[in-house]
Amino acid sequence: MKLGEIADIVNGQNMSRISADVTSEKVLRTMKVLVPKAIVEGNVIEDDLGEAKIVKELAKDKCTQAGDIIIKLSSPYDSALITDEQEGIVIPSFCAAIRIKENAYNKNYLTAILNTKIVRDSLAARVAGSIRPMIRVMDLKDLELPSIPTEDMEEIGRAFFLSSRKRCLLQDMINLEKEIMDIIIIKSAEGGKRA
Repeated sequence: MKLGEIADIVNGQNMSRISADVTSEKVLRTMKVLVPKAIVEGNVIEDDLGEAKIVKELAKDKCTQAGDIIIKLSSPYDSALITDEQEGIVIPSFCAAIRIKENAYNKNYLTAILNTKIVRDSLAARVAGSIRPMIRVMDLKDLELPSIPTEDMEEIGRAFFLSSRKRCLLQDMINLEKEIMDIIIIKSAEGGKRA
């Protein structure tokens, strides 16, 4: 089956049309915005979200909804599943929202499949040779999906997110250890200058 058969796919918002670029415009509100580095390993890293001053109303479908799968339209085509707490984040034009029709396919499993090397390579092949290598909604709609038993989808999807969380925690530990070592090295260098 094709992704377009089981899901509606919506392009993101062109931010230049709705965000303040001059101080004279009346700002309606400030909103969180997805940025490329915030979409990692199937998750949205909330600390990495951007903010934009919104000057025009935007369509409701241009903001995240619980259960959306957001995919970056440029390499490396990362995807993330939106949780209840992540509703209302602006989806920029470098992303698309995949909204699975009710009970048509397992969202965790689809997120896992979209984050595999084979799917990313397939998407990259569709834009090979393009000046702007961005996949189109049509490319996503034509993406072939495996048909496997529901129980297997649930199990694989659950395993993907457990593995994803573990990798994110390990990366946080690595980053923290680097910060600690940097502090130790700087403190020792400062102490050496005084001697």
